Amino acid sequence: MKRKIFIQTLLLSSGGIFLSGSMCLKNWKPDKNSFRLLMIYNNIGKSSSLINGWGLAVWIEKEKSATLFDTGGDASVLWKNIRETGIDIKKLSKIVISHNHWDHKNGLNLILEKTFNQPEVYIVEKDLTEYKSLLPNVKLTGISHARQIDQEIWTTGQLKGFIGGSEIYEQSVILDTEQSVCILTGCSHPGIVNIVRTTRGIFPDKDIAFVAGGFHLMEKSEKEIREISNELKALKVNTIAPSHCTGSLAISIFREEWGDKMIDFNLGQHLHPEQWDKAI
Repeated sequence: MKRKIFIQTLLLSSGGIFLSGSMCLKNWKPDKNSFRLLMIYNNIGKSSSLINGWGLAVWIEKEKSATLFDTGGDASVLWKNIRETGIDIKKLSKIVISHNHWDHKNGLNLILEKTFNQPEVYIVEKDLTEYKSLLPNVKLTGISHARQIDQEIWTTGQLKGFIGGSEIYEQSVILDTEQSVCILTGCSHPGIVNIVRTTRGIFPDKDIAFVAGGFHLMEKSEKEIREISNELKALKVNTIAPSHCTGSLAISIFREEWGDKMIDFNLGQHLHPEQWDKAI
């Protein structure tokens, strides 16, 4: 008998956000008023069914369509994880690449091959020329400013960051529900505080229910991390779920400072419903 596959699942509805707890993903489908988030690629988290890899990918599924945020660093690992979770790749209509680094874009070609180049791919405007030369038969859209790309899905627009002294441009995804917004980050090279502040400017009247993804704090000192933690609190972020490139020191400090306002959204993990209720 085929083994049931479980993964951490966040369910979002037009009236807010809630977590369902453990479930078999192959049996649950979002309806017209909800969608689910699946962390299908991450270097943090352990799963008996899914494979770890350096990078990040989040599957955002609605009733009749899906969006993929980033594609991880190893295409074969991404595809194996997709098969294990029972994801219906035919639902994929949009792909958002946060930034032009291997650990977020390396699965893109394979996904496009499997979907016959049907999804529209959203790239930061600064990298659009390069992607057009590499993917001439793909529908590519360059993102410069914040814009809505689906009914509940926005991009922050390209934000400038630095790594190793060089400029890099990155976009994050914003999920807009009736009561609040949620932010998904790739690596946060422009700074996690800057990303949240930008989102606050786009949606000044909505709560920020959670921020999840890579915060890129591996090279930050304890003092700097605590300052960032305080700034996120000052911006009234309710709950955080750092992973990927956040760094073990930062994750440890966040867990200390945020308590049950820090949750795990990693590869193959489960959350208890009472943890997520606090983010509504």
